[in-house]
Amino acid sequence: MLTQAQPLSGISFADRPETLYVDARKVADALGWEVVWEEATQRLSINNKVITSPSSVRRLLDGTALLVVGALRSLGGDVSWEPSSGTVTVKSGAHTIQIVRGAKRVEVDCATQRLQAWQGETLVLETPVSTGGAGHRTPTGDFTAGPVKERMHYSSLYNGAPMPYSVQVSGNIFIHGFTSVPRFPASHGCIRVPLNKGNPARWFYEWVDRGTPIRIQGRWQG
Repeated sequence: MLTQAQPLSGISFADRPETLYVDARKVADALGWEVVWEEATQRLSINNKVITSPSSVRRLLDGTALLVVGALRSLGGDVSWEPSSGTVTVKSGAHTIQIVRGAKRVEVDCATQRLQAWQGETLVLETPVSTGGAGHRTPTGDFTAGPVKERMHYSSLYNGAPMPYSVQVSGNIFIHGFTSVPRFPASHGCIRVPLNKGNPARWFYEWVDRGTPIRIQGRWQG
C-alpha cells in the first residue's frame, strides 16, 4: 500500500527558471530515505548516495539544502511530471510524494523593518531591511516586482549612486543591496537589503521573478 505524504513546495530561482528544487531533507523523509550531512566535508548523502554535482544543490540562507527535483531519479525515485499543472510525482517503494511549484510572494513590514519571501508554504528568506526615513517614507500597498531588475542599477535621483541587485517596486522605489542597513528607516524611500551575512540582497535578486507580488505594509513607530 502506497503512503501518500502532503505535497511539498517546489522552489525555483529567476536565474535558473527551468529548474525546480525541493527541500532535500523533507523529500527524503517523505520517501523514507536516509539523509546524512557531513559538516567537515560539506557532503550531502541521500539514500546512501553522495550528491557529487554542485549544480544539484542550492541553499537557503538558513542553511537548508535544496535538491534539484530531477536528481531524485538518480537517487532511486520514480519521477513523473505533469506539465499542465506543474506537479511532479515521485515514488519510491511504498512511498509517494507530490511536489508543486509554489507561487511566489514578498512581504515587507515597515513596522518591524523585515522582509519575508515565500514560495508556496515555504519561507525561503527572512531578512532585516531599512525602509524610507523621515520625509522619504516607503509607499505601502500591493505592487509587483519589475519591470526593471538589474544586477547593478544606478540612481537617477541621487548622483548615480550604485544600487546592486536592484528590483523595482514602483517608479524610483527599489529593493536593493546596500552596505548600511540599520534596524530603522534610513533610506530615501527604497528598501535596503544587507550585502553581508550571506548576502541576502543577491539571494533575493537571484530568486525573485519579474511580476512577483510584493506587499508593503506597516508604519514605523520608533
